[in-house]
Amino acid sequence: SEIHLIYSRKYDDDTNKVLYLYKLVQEQKVKEAYELGRKLGKEAFLSDYTTQMYDFCMLILQHSLKLVSDVHVLNLYSNLIDYPNCIQKSSFNIVEISTLIQIVNLSAKMGDFEAAIFLYDILSSDSFELSSSEKSSYLPSVYSNLARILGMQEDFSKVLEITNRGINYCLKNFRTTSLPNLYFYNALAYLVLDQRKNALLSAKKTFMIVYIEGNKEKFNFFKTLFERQFNMKLEDLIKF
Repeated sequence: SEIHLIYSRKYDDDTNKVLYLYKLVQEQKVKEAYELGRKLGKEAFLSDYTTQMYDFCMLILQHSLKLVSDVHVLNLYSNLIDYPNCIQKSSFNIVEISTLIQIVNLSAKMGDFEAAIFLYDILSSDSFELSSSEKSSYLPSVYSNLARILGMQEDFSKVLEITNRGINYCLKNFRTTSLPNLYFYNALAYLVLDQRKNALLSAKKTFMIVYIEGNKEKFNFFKTLFERQFNMKLEDLIKF
């Protein structure tokens, strides 16, 4: 029992330190996070998952600080989660999905959309599971990011599918952070697929959420995008 208590304390201490590092990475506090990461790198973590999360954070930081190139970090991300072999898994943790979206973004930057299709297949599967208690707060941004990449590929039927899943996930789990983006990508997909009525409904929901948020800068950003893409004034959408 004493050994178990020592283990539990060490495990909890490791987890809290790396979760704080992950928090700094999410907040884009790159220099602060990198200094903390260098200190933590001298420790030996008890959990494989904690080690994996630490390695993921350090790869993001090293890439942000231009210590590694796009090609090099892409290979390191792939090694971290055994990509593309990991695609065969039925359950994923936060680190694996986070790493996959990094691989998707970097690959798309190089004109390779194969990783995006892999991630689409995972997220659009009814059997998809994310083995984490933080999944409700994290997944919406994954859906939104993937929708953007699929839009770059001009695969709008997949954009529609993934945004609908993302929207449903947000509504079910009471998450609103990524909803404006998801609704707007959804609207653009409907527009390209000649379903203008549905496109306008989704666009309208975008502005309803942003208006409730009270973010004027964000509202004006979507207003400019909407009027350019839909070739109509926002006032006309409000009347719709």
